[in-house]
This record gives sequence, C-alpha cells and structure tokens, in this order.
Amino acid sequence: MTFPLGIVASQDSGSPAFTPNYVTFDGSSTYLDLGGALSGTPTPADGKTFLFYANLEADTDGVNLNVLLSSDSRVYAFRRSSNTFRVRLRDTAGGTLIQITSSATVAAADGKVNVLVSVDTATNYAEMYFDDTLVASDYVIPANDIDYTSSTDWGLFGSSTGVSKFSGVAGNCYVAINQTKLDIGSTVSAATGEANRRLFYDASGVPTDLSGAPTPIIQFTDVASEWNSGTMDAVATGGDWNMNGSVT
Repeated sequence: MTFPLGIVASQDSGSPAFTPNYVTFDGSSTYLDLGGALSGTPTPADGKTFLFYANLEADTDGVNLNVLLSSDSRVYAFRRSSNTFRVRLRDTAGGTLIQITSSATVAAADGKVNVLVSVDTATNYAEMYFDDTLVASDYVIPANDIDYTSSTDWGLFGSSTGVSKFSGVAGNCYVAINQTKLDIGSTVSAATGEANRRLFYDASGVPTDLSGAPTPIIQFTDVASEWNSGTMDAVATGGDWNMNGSVT
C-alpha cells in the first residue's frame, strides 16, 4: 500500500496528529550500527518477549535486505531474496526459538507495508502482521529466553558491518524487549487485536507516533537529520547509533 508523504494520521487515543517521516536508504552505503552491545536503563537482559515494527517500502527485489540484525545472529529480522519477511530469534545456547516467514511479500510492487511482529515464548505466542493481515504465526515455542546480551554489535537496515543493506524507504522503526506481552491478533478478540495494532498504524496503514506502544529499546520516527545523527527518539531506552552514509 502506498501513502503520500505528509499525510496526517488521526490518533484515536486523542494524542496530537502525527506526520510520518519517511527516509530513503540507498542500498549501497547507508545503514546504522550500534558499535557495541545493547545498552539502556534498565540494563538489557535476556527475556521472553520481542516486539518489532517497521514501515517498509523496498525498491529492490530478489535479494536479502536486513532490517535488524545482532552481530551473532541471535536476533534477525530481514526481507528475504524471495521478497518474504522473516524473523528468527535464538536462545542463549544458540538454538532457534522462533523462525516465522511471511506468506505475503515486501516487494517493490507492494509499496509501503507495516510489518508488526509480537513474540512471547512464555505463552507459545508469535505472530506477524502486514497491516491488518496475519501473515505468519507459531504457537508451539520453547519457553526459553531470547538472547539479547551476547551480541557485541547490532545493525539496522544492514548488518553491523554493512552486509545486505536495505534499499528503499523506511518510516518508523521500533523494537521493544522484555515488556508485557502484546497480543496483536488471533488469540484475543478481534477488537483487542485491532486496538493493539492501532498503537503502531491507523486503519489506513499510516504510521502513528508510537506514543501508546510499550517502552522501546530502539525507536526512530523522526526526520532524516535525526536518523543521520544516530539519535533515537527520547523515549527509547537504548544508546544512540552510528549512521554510515546518510539517508534523505
């Protein structure tokens, strides 16, 4: 789905209107690396929940495009060469806890797609939505902790060393760990699932300001200059990032 730049999303919660900011990654030089392990207050720990959201518009098909990747691949969210989207999470022993792959694509012809993933290993829950459509799920999951602490570096829109850089347009980018489980769909009432998805985007697919979402460790919603400085939104608890190249 494609939405014009500058469209204003209505906020059902009554918060001020938000104008989404879209930035362009060129696929050749632009990506972010953290330059170290996840940091923040409280200090990040291994845990059972993972919440990921990004508004993505790929402009290249048939190649892997990284969106979030820890240096030891314990946390991995990427657009695959098949144009589907995959999230893989591993435990502290390196075993795969979850690997879910979308039934739909994030291809050039698809325009902007809201990719929303919620995981809780304690309750056998993993779902991926594209906008308001369930595209992947897993309800049989080992109740182990997700490994957030062994990685010595992290990458956004590319690996921490710049492998498989994202090519296209990105809007909001958000990650929360070790928060209360957020059910985004099929295991609760339709109204509750929809209300939880509306924390991230409205019924037309336009990104929100994320003010109602659980506290993030990673969050970028601002203009290109903030991305280029590596400065996350103030609400994010993690440290700032290093931008390689520059987005526009």
